Amino acid sequence: MKNEKDIVAGLGEIGLPILKVLSKTRTVVGYDINSKIMNTKKFNAHKDLNTSFLHICIPFSNRF
Repeated sequence: MKNEKDIVAGLGEIGLPILKVLSKTRTVVGYDINSKIMNTKKFNAHKDLNTSFLHICIPFSNRF
């Protein structure tokens, strides 16, 4: 799995803990529309790796 990464899209209440847990055993990068809460340097460093899994964490609201 050295040539693959997982992506967690949405680094809120659910996405950030998922990113932390998965990062213990594999290469995982996070993506969020708020660039201040994502590690852009790490995201760009692993951009050439194939993505093996995409975890999408959708925010919850009463309108959703």
